[in-house]
Parts: sequence; C-alpha cells; structure tokens
Amino acid sequence: MGRPAKFLFCFFLLLLVFNRLSHAADDVKSINVHFPAGSHSVSFKDSVRGDHTIEYRLEARAGQQMHIIFKASNPSTSFNLLAPDGAEALHRGAADGAEFNGALPSDGIYKVQVYLTRSAARRKKMSHYTLTMTIAGGPNGATREPDFSDGTTGGPDYWQVTGLKPNDSLKMHERPALNGTIILAFSEGAILRNLGCNDQHGTRWCRVVSPEDPNVTGWVEARYLRESFNPPPLKDALVPGTHYHATGNVQCRRTANAPVLSCHFGVVRSNPGTTVVDITFPDGFQRTLYFSKGRVEAEIGVSLTTRHENDNTIVTIGENERYVIPGVILEGD
Repeated sequence: MGRPAKFLFCFFLLLLVFNRLSHAADDVKSINVHFPAGSHSVSFKDSVRGDHTIEYRLEARAGQQMHIIFKASNPSTSFNLLAPDGAEALHRGAADGAEFNGALPSDGIYKVQVYLTRSAARRKKMSHYTLTMTIAGGPNGATREPDFSDGTTGGPDYWQVTGLKPNDSLKMHERPALNGTIILAFSEGAILRNLGCNDQHGTRWCRVVSPEDPNVTGWVEARYLRESFNPPPLKDALVPGTHYHATGNVQCRRTANAPVLSCHFGVVRSNPGTTVVDITFPDGFQRTLYFSKGRVEAEIGVSLTTRHENDNTIVTIGENERYVIPGVILEGD
C-alpha cells in the first residue's frame, strides 16, 4: 500500500472512531437536578430506549441521607448511583434492586444513571419509568437541621414520632384538641404521613394519616414530631371492608354481678408494641383500649388496672367493668 493510500486509510479509520465516539456521547442524556423551593424531594417521568442512558446529576454533601425509588414499565430497566469521584458505585440496580437508601460518603456531584440491561438494549426495547429522589438535610446539599413541625417550609412528606416519655404513646385525635375523641395511638419511632399543621389555642397540631389505613386521618401534637425521610413500613393486612387488622369476640362484663358476655372487637396494630382495641357490647356500648409497650389506657379521665393471666391481659375499669384480651389480639399471628 502506497503512502497516499495509507494516509487515506488512516484518515477514514480515525473518522470512523470519531463518529463512534460522538455517537456514544450522544447516547447519554444529562439532566441537572434542582429541587423545587421548599422541597427536599423531586420526581422525574421519562423513557429510555436501546443503549441510551439518562444521567441525573445533583449536588449533595457528605453525611446526607439519599433515598431513591425507581419504577419502570420494563423490568429490564435499572439505575446506578455513582459517587462524585466516579470510582465507586454506591448502588447497582441490576444487582441491588429498585430502591436505594443510605448516607452519602462525600461532597460533590452525584450521578444517577438510568439504562436498559444489555439484552434489552440490543433488542432496542423501550421503557417508561418514574424516578424519585429525596435528600435529607435540604435541597442541593444545603445543610440544615431536620425540618421540625414549626418550620416555615410547609412540612415534609412524613413525620417520625419522637420525644415521648418511656412507655408513653402519641394520641391521634379526631380534631386538634386534647379533649377531642382519640382515634389511634402511636409509639416512639412511628412514621406518619403529613397532611399539614396549624396552631390551635396556642398549641401546634399536625394532621396525619394512619400507617394502616389511608382513609383514617386525625390530629397529633406537633411537639412530638420531626421530619422522616422514609415512608412507613408495610403493615399486616386489613379485614376486608374495615380499618381493622383483626376482628372477633372477647370476654367482657360491664356491671357488678352481671354474666360474662361475648363482645365484638376490632384491633388496629399501629407499630410494634402499640395496639388499639375497640370493644362493642351487645347493647351498643363501646370502649376503646390503648396498648403501648406494656402500658394500657382508656379514654381521658378513665382510670383502670391490669394484670396478666397466662397469655391474657385482664383490664378492669372501676370495680365492675372487665375485659379479657388474649395476647394474639395484640401481637397478631
């Protein structure tokens, strides 16, 4: 091959390599992530096809907590999370799954790459997806303390119950008042969805959703809440058509020298160690008992005593009213 021919060959080879590199660069679409004002979470809905990659770039700081939830129409779609230096993959979706939740190791620009696995990419498959990213501590790496319920940002998506006295529980009321009807009770660490907060007669209250049933909402005192960056854990299944995890009958007695009756009950298990039992007598009289880490309470102003007999908790109100609550009701199967 003569010199002119070799020159042309090398020229076309370099051109081919350049075109391939240019094409590879075009296959990566970069998006700079900016959180909406007053928010620590952002979601994207997009699609990816073939060997294309969509890369989300966001700034964060060491020690912040990142939570990523990924849902896709094609199960061959995944995401990777790369640390700022690019040398460490904090999460490889193909092996680690569709969710990441962890502390970030360093300051800098993190990359979340959405892609199709090799076999699907070769077949030019397409996938529609939703990517949700949350960073604890503030948008774009801004350092701040967790968002408490007296903040000015409107509050987070979720609260965590904190600051209770030992063996105490946080009551959910039907309205924002201490004398409002009690609906449920939550133990330390419970995670509740936030529906907004406001002041009532000098006390700040937040409206929250029950972790067990999204149709059950009520008010709790805001001073026992702080921001949570995780949704509530999954709970046991509900009895169809009710907000109870179990229903049945328990032994009950309402007046002195009255025969022992069989009363209908419904139980809501809020969190480990926290249970609410609604009891209804045959004549319609109702009583609600709140169990929280060994402590038992009734409505405000009602005093009671308890004792344990085998696997049962015996609850006595006054001298005559009495209930026998089996342990399986409180703990589940």
